[in-house]
Amino acid sequence: MSQAFHNTTVETGQALKMAIEQAGNQDEKVLALFRMSPPGTLYSASQVYERCFKPPVPPTSARRSCTNLMKAGILEKTNIKRDGPLGRPEYCYRLRRGGGQMRLL
Repeated sequence: MSQAFHNTTVETGQALKMAIEQAGNQDEKVLALFRMSPPGTLYSASQVYERCFKPPVPPTSARRSCTNLMKAGILEKTNIKRDGPLGRPEYCYRLRRGGGQMRLL
């Protein structure tokens, strides 16, 4: 699986360890949402954020988790778009066939 935490702030030590754990847990939350939904259910990153997170977690965390799970072959990005909270279109994701059976490392 791709890296869940992207160390753009150059964290080290315990702070880095905690950030990595939190990001991995976020991917698990997103995966659980897709696994618990009926097969073929589509979610945009904003919809994932609304269902899995709350402030102070930034909305970009939902986008990162969707991208990580897509790169791992668990989710697939579709050509279907929905308007996001600011009225801009966002692509939707869905669980790939068998994707719910894969385990994150």
